[in-house]
Amino acid sequence: MDKPAVVTEPAETAEPPEPVAVAEPVAAEPPEPVALDEPAATAEESEPELPVVDEAGASAALAVPGARRRPSRRTLVLAGLSVLLLALWATGGWLYVHNRGTSELDAQRAQALATAQKVAADLTSIGADNAQTQIQSLTQESTGGFREQISTYAAALQAILQQAHAGSRGTVSAAGIERIDANTASALVTVSATVSNSKLPNAQPVSYRMGVQLQREGDRWLASDVNFVP
Repeated sequence: MDKPAVVTEPAETAEPPEPVAVAEPVAAEPPEPVALDEPAATAEESEPELPVVDEAGASAALAVPGARRRPSRRTLVLAGLSVLLLALWATGGWLYVHNRGTSELDAQRAQALATAQKVAADLTSIGADNAQTQIQSLTQESTGGFREQISTYAAALQAILQQAHAGSRGTVSAAGIERIDANTASALVTVSATVSNSKLPNAQPVSYRMGVQLQREGDRWLASDVNFVP
């Protein structure tokens, strides 16, 4: 006998799944702006302000170590003037030494020439009436061999002048230094004179040319030799 069919109850329908909660989109906050470095200042903007130099030449920039300083126009002008003054002083010093040397040489030349003229005038202005005085003067104005000659022949010369009643009066008409250095010199002297004696009572004109050698002794120039030249 057939078994009755078992009717199976339909299974309970599955409960629908709970809806999945979808997360709401989170609004993203905008990123904070990145602070960009400011562009470096240019060289002109970064340079420190130039210090002002006062009249005493002090600079405020000296108190700022490492500060670059540019010379002001006034400083450049003062520097230029300083260089110019130094150059002028150096030139002036050289000129002073040069002129001093020239002046000293001119002074020595004048002294030597004066001695040569005096000796020539004394030699040609001697007579029986003034022989002793003139010989003494010539002795004081001479040195070396020339002085010895005067001392040697002084007595004989006086005797000749007195016996002949001779005499001469001379005047220097021209003179000049031929050569001179620190201690020696030579001069040429021209003398115009008048000569008289017992046989020629009337004075006769005579012209002499003499070469006078000079020697410097201390601060004096003395005649060391005298020669008559044509």
